[in-house]
Amino acid sequence: MKFTILVAAYNAQKYLEQCLDSLFNQTEKSVQVIVIDDCSTDNSAALEQAYTKVRENCVLVLHTPQNSGQAEARNLGLQYAAGELTMMVDADDWLAPDCLEKMWAAYKQADDIDCVVNKVIMTENGREWGYSHPSGTPIPALMTGYEACLYAIDWRLHGYYAVRTDLHKRIPYDTSCRIYSDDNTCRYHYLFSRKVALSDGIYYYRQHSESCTHSATYNRLQFLRANMQLRSQLEEYGIDEEGLRVCESHCWPLYVGIYRQMQRLRKETYLSEEQEEEIAETLREAYDALRLDRLGKHRLPYTLFCLKQKAIMRVKG
Repeated sequence: MKFTILVAAYNAQKYLEQCLDSLFNQTEKSVQVIVIDDCSTDNSAALEQAYTKVRENCVLVLHTPQNSGQAEARNLGLQYAAGELTMMVDADDWLAPDCLEKMWAAYKQADDIDCVVNKVIMTENGREWGYSHPSGTPIPALMTGYEACLYAIDWRLHGYYAVRTDLHKRIPYDTSCRIYSDDNTCRYHYLFSRKVALSDGIYYYRQHSESCTHSATYNRLQFLRANMQLRSQLEEYGIDEEGLRVCESHCWPLYVGIYRQMQRLRKETYLSEEQEEEIAETLREAYDALRLDRLGKHRLPYTLFCLKQKAIMRVKG
């Protein structure tokens, strides 16, 4: 088996058929599809079971015991992965018909390639555009895992890819947060790869308001926790100072932006006492975890930082 595809589904009935059809209509036929239903309350489960009857030799449907989020669901499926390469496809996304064929060709360029990265086309309401690297920096078609990790920390390189299954099972999806922390996993996979190759296989990424990563501002607190986990894990994995500097360059502006979002949320929305406490605790904890010395900056005492940000926000309106 060449590929295992993990599809975590939660109330994805609206999009799931297109996703699964794109997987079963690949020009590359050596594919195992594992659908993990995360306690859907719509008709997703019935649709998934229909596919098992039609495609009984190449699809496995699993069910989480309770709604746990995409990372936990994918890790359940990962236990059953039998392909040489494993990748995830979100239940509302889909692949071009020759995507896997092109990925396999890129993978077979050399014996030391451990990850193969898709080309991503973003879609929203019928409009399409290619994934653009934030810095405009061109990404090499073949790079070391360390290079790929640095590109991925600030999303010059995205996280839609296939990885050798043995590496993936050693480093499963990061479940430290319910959302966002699973994004860290690609950085770890790249870091421990010998080589990472780009492919021309197209992954279609659907943007829409129902996506869990496009939900309420309050959930952005999880982004701060995911960034804290990323910093901590990279330190534990022994990445060098340049890698930690790139990580801090990514985390610092995100922290400032989310801090300001939380202050606006407090003004514009009724929040419970528990929510207020979580915001205050998470903002303080994430600030204390920052390592601005890696950027040659001095970290102000938290109270002074807050006063400075409030002054800036008043000026900007």
